[in-house]
Amino acid sequence: SSLSYEVSGLYVSFLLKKISVKAFLILFRKYNSNDSVSKSINPKDLPPEEEWKYFINNYITMKNIQFPEKLMGNNNISKDNLIISETEEFYCFQTKLDKILFSESKYDRQYRSKQYNLLFPEKEYSGEKYLILISEEEINIYNLYTNNLIAGYVSAFSSSHLSVPQKDGWFTFTVRKNIFSDNLYNMKTRTELKWNQELEISE
Repeated sequence: SSLSYEVSGLYVSFLLKKISVKAFLILFRKYNSNDSVSKSINPKDLPPEEEWKYFINNYITMKNIQFPEKLMGNNNISKDNLIISETEEFYCFQTKLDKILFSESKYDRQYRSKQYNLLFPEKEYSGEKYLILISEEEINIYNLYTNNLIAGYVSAFSSSHLSVPQKDGWFTFTVRKNIFSDNLYNMKTRTELKWNQELEISE
């Protein structure tokens, strides 16, 4: 498939909501069995395209990720190419980075995140809980403990088709706090897939 992992995951979420887990597993087995005549899925086995478009529009309008004209956050923390501030509802990010990882001070060293290994098969997992991936066209936020995409923005699926705003190489965006179960200010963060690049953002 030409779809990114993020978009594929979003479509799976859509199917689970529309046709139930049981029906999804039946559909999966039907088109992944060894005796399948064709790997192409019959559109009649899927929900109508209009329902998918409605789901996407609703997903976008949840506005967990926003692009305000001016960031109004307080409690600024500046570390290298990353600035984080906050309002009552949002974390405000300014960054030149394409990835930010957050971890708790203590974690289960036996745990391995499937999503992390899928995205970074050559890199060692070190207990990170949240991952933010940033590009000109997408922002995707993962909970690496549950291996779920918890927020995302895809310009191609937005009504405006706007790219992620940036000025002088700095991406600027806000993320609704309630998608995280932790206070990011109390977590460790790193911006490269090496612990020697670790940043402490807690004061």
